[in-house]
Amino acid sequence: MSEKSMEEIEVVECNRANLKDYVKLIRVAHWSKNFLIFLPILASHRILEIQLFFQAILAFLAFSFAASAVYILNDITDLENDRSHSTKKNRPLASGRIKISNGIITLCLFLLFSVFISTYIGVHFLFIVIFYYILNLAYSFHFKSILLWDSFCLMTFYTLRVFAGGIATGIAVSNWLLIFSVFFFFGLSLAKRYIEISKINENTDFIPGRAYQIIDKIPVLVIGITSSISSVVTLSLYLNSENVSVIYNHSERLWFIMPLLLFWFSRFWLLSVRGLVNEDPVIFSLKDKFSWFCFIIVFSSAIYSL
Repeated sequence: MSEKSMEEIEVVECNRANLKDYVKLIRVAHWSKNFLIFLPILASHRILEIQLFFQAILAFLAFSFAASAVYILNDITDLENDRSHSTKKNRPLASGRIKISNGIITLCLFLLFSVFISTYIGVHFLFIVIFYYILNLAYSFHFKSILLWDSFCLMTFYTLRVFAGGIATGIAVSNWLLIFSVFFFFGLSLAKRYIEISKINENTDFIPGRAYQIIDKIPVLVIGITSSISSVVTLSLYLNSENVSVIYNHSERLWFIMPLLLFWFSRFWLLSVRGLVNEDPVIFSLKDKFSWFCFIIVFSSAIYSL
């Protein structure tokens, strides 16, 4: 960042920050993504084991603190681009409500919290968190501006949470779950980029700080939908495998999940094309009543199939 840019940023900084601004800064709402850590103990039906549940909670906190540190880092490195963005310009750092120096202090504190908890969980989990940090640094300073590599990084961040949940609890994550996660989250990552491309200003043909142009809108849409459908196909193959009958006594009842997921993805992509999904796909899903309905049906089907 140039000295001139830094001076301009310092001018708009002020001391109007409050608790709400810091909550936005650390992205508490995005901590919901870290519930993926609980997938291994849920899938293995060991959620009621106190020790494993406690380990999963610690892993959830470690990744939440790590993610917050990364979000702050991204905000600091993306200040100039965020200031020219229609909605990101209102973020605490970009708007100047929180000083850059305070943002850096908050980043360091959350980083220390994450490392401390990760060390307590175990060295293998600590290595995963360190890899998460390194990949995020590579994403922030390099891959974020490279076509498709940014989406692959976002997909890896999600899938890494699932794998980390297995490491923290000592439960092996199945290949089925990993393959499903790759397709599912790559689709969501491309949906995020598609939404951003759809918001490109008429006076320009690219996203500031990204490698996507307005002409990439249709290809990103097609690849994203294909990846999403691939996750549904993976689920259907898993439901037809012998693995399911070993875990569930009434595995045939799980087939309700497959068409429901297919319908959810179809609806999600149609809403995205219509411009009705204006935020992070995960945050949209948390606010969407129909998504909650689908989640309840999926959870109920899994319980009913035991």
